[in-house]
Amino acid sequence: MTRTLTPVFSIIIAVLLYFFFISPTLDDISATRVETDIYNDAIERYGIFNEKLEHSLSIKRDQNPVTIERLNQLVPLSVESAEILASLESIAVSHNMLFGNITTASEGFSVSNNAKNSSNQAGVINAELQTTDISFELVGTYEQLQEFLKDTENSLTLLEVTDISFTASDGLFEQFAITVRSYALPKTNN
Repeated sequence: MTRTLTPVFSIIIAVLLYFFFISPTLDDISATRVETDIYNDAIERYGIFNEKLEHSLSIKRDQNPVTIERLNQLVPLSVESAEILASLESIAVSHNMLFGNITTASEGFSVSNNAKNSSNQAGVINAELQTTDISFELVGTYEQLQEFLKDTENSLTLLEVTDISFTASDGLFEQFAITVRSYALPKTNN
């Protein structure tokens, strides 16, 4: 009788061992493998990001000073309202337009670059851009205004026209109220 009970007990012990020890251990091992794969993928993406960052930094280091100066003029470290106004006035004068009635307002503009899939994201950029809104009025023809806006668009400083309004008149000249926004890089605490 012990001959028949020993194999039965061995099978019962083997089944119990499988369900209570081996199966949970295998589940833990496969969960650990999945987690390890996620970490390995993150390490690989970090390496790719570092390569791209180093490549970008080497390109920046290799730029000539004139190009760097032009980039700094596009989005400077601080908004120089006087320089922007002088530039806008010279563009207006070059198109025989009257320039005046100037007001400025400075504020912060929150920018956040959040990717839809955060697992593919190397980092979140969240900065407070410094903006200055400059409002002014021009007197001239519609064609002169078009040329003024073209030259403003082609200026080296990044300017965004946020508002244009005008009053129509019976004469050749019209009065245009324009608001442009200029940007400066966020202040860093270094």
